[in-house]
Amino acid sequence: MIQMNKKRAAVPIDKMIVLLILVAFAVVFGIIMFDQLFPEASESVIESVISTVPGQADEIPETEVQIDANIEEAYDKFIEIIEENKEKGGPCFFQYNKLPNLGKNSIKLSDEGEFLTIVLNNDLGQQAKWRQITGLKLCVVAGKKDGEVVAQNFYENYLKDSLSRKNSNDYNEANEILIFKDEDNLGYKIVGAGLVEGQRENKQLLYVPEKGKICFLPTFGGWGSDWGCDADEEGLDNDCFDTADINKFMQKKC
Repeated sequence: MIQMNKKRAAVPIDKMIVLLILVAFAVVFGIIMFDQLFPEASESVIESVISTVPGQADEIPETEVQIDANIEEAYDKFIEIIEENKEKGGPCFFQYNKLPNLGKNSIKLSDEGEFLTIVLNNDLGQQAKWRQITGLKLCVVAGKKDGEVVAQNFYENYLKDSLSRKNSNDYNEANEILIFKDEDNLGYKIVGAGLVEGQRENKQLLYVPEKGKICFLPTFGGWGSDWGCDADEEGLDNDCFDTADINKFMQKKC
């Protein structure tokens, strides 16, 4: 008996392409007709399909950075005072508003080269507000410059005798200032010297040695000392900021 192999006839490629085109046309035509006959049902189907696609914008909950109103108001006032004095020529002094206890919140000032960035961060480290002020550089009355203790030079210029800037090495460039917690807490980075922590019991006084610079005045606790106001690499003794001294500084108010 002769067995014959039965082979399924192959569909020509050109016929397969035509068939696929007809099927695609039928699907598109069906969608168009369904949309015209049942528009409401069509919208419902489309919305149902979209809702199943992961990563859609309406699936991302809107979040708002939370921060206490009194801290936000103090930050706004702080910015306002700095902007009011940014064009003042030095040497002169001005005071910013007394800040509340910031707790785990912070105000960070960063020297970005062409401008000064001032950011308000909440207790989770989230950026709540920020501002940029052009034409300002950061500095601190602390550390050493050209081998000299700058706070000692500042003391000689403004606290020892008359208000005369005899020595211009009375500040150091800084690239970052961090204000946090209460008046015991001030962090600053002196260029080339890294992060330093001090106090800010300075009656919110800022020093403008010359136009375009604002200097913070870090302090250290002078309790237990019989020497009163003095200075070292850490900055100025907080005894240098009693009412009489502040009144003296204000004789050179910006």
